[in-house]
Amino acid sequence: MSAQLFGLMLAAYVFGAIPFVYLLGRISGVDLRDEGSRNVGGTNLFRTVGPLTGIFGALLDIGKGVLPVLAARALDFNDGIAGLAAIAAAIGQCWPIFLRFRGGRGISVVAGAVLALAPITLFWAHLPAVAGLAAYTILMRRQQKDAAAIFGKDSKDSRMVPLLMMVSVVILPLVAFVLDESSAIVLTLSVFSLIIILRRLTAELRQDRGSTTPLFTRLRNRFLYDRAQV
Repeated sequence: MSAQLFGLMLAAYVFGAIPFVYLLGRISGVDLRDEGSRNVGGTNLFRTVGPLTGIFGALLDIGKGVLPVLAARALDFNDGIAGLAAIAAAIGQCWPIFLRFRGGRGISVVAGAVLALAPITLFWAHLPAVAGLAAYTILMRRQQKDAAAIFGKDSKDSRMVPLLMMVSVVILPLVAFVLDESSAIVLTLSVFSLIIILRRLTAELRQDRGSTTPLFTRLRNRFLYDRAQV
């Protein structure tokens, strides 16, 4: 491995590991590790601190995925290396050295990376989630429920968001394959899907100690809804 390539991978991981969302929470007087879903991610920041701060934090995380790809291309690396740099950033987001390897779920970073690598794939992969969320919001409105039913941290209906996001994550590599993206991009998106799934399944395992819920049920709930209990 050349020094330039090693430096790119290391920089991508460190950049991905910078806990922007966590820091925004602390600036707002909240430790996201102890509030809401206890996830150091934009969605928990959105619910715990407020929409503007949450959106800003999500944009910063998206930038973690975009910049390593742009840096790789600026150094004249191919899509394979650009994908590896984005993967390093996603690993940094999910397992950051600065937070004792307890990071976010990586979805925003992956979205930023796919935006830079294959924007058309990102559009089509997220279209079902956007359409599903829009349809569900309309349904809630007809039942005279407000947005808190979907985005509120204590609402069971809020599980629709992580469920629809997981649909987008799972179909990412399939959409890339159908759109005839390069094999390097398809492989990169496959690794992204595995990283996010692994992060969901292993998040906050300490909360499960002493749980009477069967292991399969807990894993299923984590995979679908990003929570052990629903």
